[in-house]
Amino acid sequence: GLPTETQPGLLHFEAEDFTGGVRPLEGTDYHDTTPGNVGGVYRTADADIGTLAADEGGGFFVGAGAVGEWLRYRFEGGGRFEIEIRYSRSPGRLHFEVDGQDVSGPVTLPDPARRQWPTFTAPSKKIPEGPHILKLVWDGNQNCWVDWFRFRRIVPLAVPEAAALADAVKAVRDSSKGEYSRKG
Repeated sequence: GLPTETQPGLLHFEAEDFTGGVRPLEGTDYHDTTPGNVGGVYRTADADIGTLAADEGGGFFVGAGAVGEWLRYRFEGGGRFEIEIRYSRSPGRLHFEVDGQDVSGPVTLPDPARRQWPTFTAPSKKIPEGPHILKLVWDGNQNCWVDWFRFRRIVPLAVPEAAALADAVKAVRDSSKGEYSRKG
């Protein structure tokens, strides 16, 4: 249920590594509307986990994702994030919740080419610093598979001081005098 931080400001979540360890609990660590693990691998849970072929990157994915199904994760941190999702099959609709609040709004994943695993990026709302419970929630299309998702912290650029900004404006105007002297 915890992400890996492969670089500063990047939280990487493998979809199949939701909370609950070897024996996750329905309604606590995940919610699945169909009995049994359709993919049949990796964990003893009704969440549908399948295996990726070597040419697809190997590892596991969580499939199906009927309306209202969800997976639970934990992380610590805060800020604004870009959420990158690696998915496949048919277009899907989902959202992310942090501590029960929707932080992504509806995310509609475009229809990928057959057997492709594209990524799609969506923004998040600001998340306060601290320990959090994160949920990946499916809102539509029960044939959308998710391999992983990442929360990449957005670090705003510093606002330049007034003198530096004035110098930059002057440099642009000086280098473009011809453009500024034309009428219309």
